[in-house]
Amino acid sequence: MGRVLNKVHYYDGRIYERVIDPYFAKVRDRISEIVPSGSRVLDVACGTGALCFKLATKGCEVIGIELSLKMVERAKLRQRQEKIENLQFIHGDATRLEKFSDKAFDIAIISFGLHEMTPDERRKILLEMKRVAKRLIIVDYAVPQPHRLAGITCRFKEIVAGWGHFSRFREFYRLGGLSFLLKEAGIEILDRERIKKETIEIVQVKNSVFHKGGAG
Repeated sequence: MGRVLNKVHYYDGRIYERVIDPYFAKVRDRISEIVPSGSRVLDVACGTGALCFKLATKGCEVIGIELSLKMVERAKLRQRQEKIENLQFIHGDATRLEKFSDKAFDIAIISFGLHEMTPDERRKILLEMKRVAKRLIIVDYAVPQPHRLAGITCRFKEIVAGWGHFSRFREFYRLGGLSFLLKEAGIEILDRERIKKETIEIVQVKNSVFHKGGAG
């Protein structure tokens, strides 16, 4: 994958594991229900690996890739402690997945990563996921957010993450969220659902329903 840059946030590692991971536990539960046991899975922007661990415990062969070295180190520490073998963590840039062949995975997943990226990064990652996997599961904030406490809470979390992070979230939101991003990449949605009081959207895509005229 060549030289890998290191993404750094103040909350990477232990803080994320203790504060953010528990908030998304129900989201991971739902993703785990969708993913068949025994699947070969790529988890893009895997963070501390919470979803990777959950899928590994149901017999999936999982590779997590993450741009934050601190996140990867935290995930590897937990892996050593729990002695889980069907799991691998890579410090890498998911815009360049040349290490993996076409359709190397049954499923590629990205959860809560796209909203914090630049438009160019979003597009490249979606196209690489499309190339290396037979099926995609994409999770991020729903657009529009509900006009009640649950929606306000989501926005507040993005503000706390830092101004740069919040600016990307606002751009993601203004453009129309996942619907816009997937249409731009020429990807047709197979199934979608909203959870956690309508604040989070889970989208499923199969390569068989990709638009032939889509980018990539």
